[in-house]
Amino acid sequence: MTKWFECKVKFDATSENDGSIKPTSLVYLIDAINFTNAEVRAVQEATPFSQGDVNVESIKHIKIAEIIPHEGEQNFWFRCKVNYLIPDEEKETIKRTSQIWFVQADEFKQAIEILYNEIGKSSADIEVVQVNITNIHDVLPYTGEEDTNQ
Repeated sequence: MTKWFECKVKFDATSENDGSIKPTSLVYLIDAINFTNAEVRAVQEATPFSQGDVNVESIKHIKIAEIIPHEGEQNFWFRCKVNYLIPDEEKETIKRTSQIWFVQADEFKQAIEILYNEIGKSSADIEVVQVNITNIHDVLPYTGEEDTNQ
């Protein structure tokens, strides 16, 4: 089963503008087997950009139903809350089950288009409740190769 962790790392990095060393903070969304594995992978990912130590400031487990990558120019990540609509014929009501999806896009409008395109592939009744841009720098799926590096 997929476990996603949001990892915030801090380190000193060389500025592209003037070459000075500046404190940097990045957030990674990492598919890992546990907190320790997520921490190791976050440090490994940030180390090439660091001018010194990489500190993991926080790690939190988050439940994600779908990750929808899209290659583009900006590649922002948008957090989307969607509801699956499940009819309860006995009570004559509709039950809503929320899930979180992440969509990669260049801008908000494109994120909505990608999200609705993906929803269109499903036979389920789904409604979009919320779409927000995140500060996620990169999404790192689990490949299994990480186990050999530890």
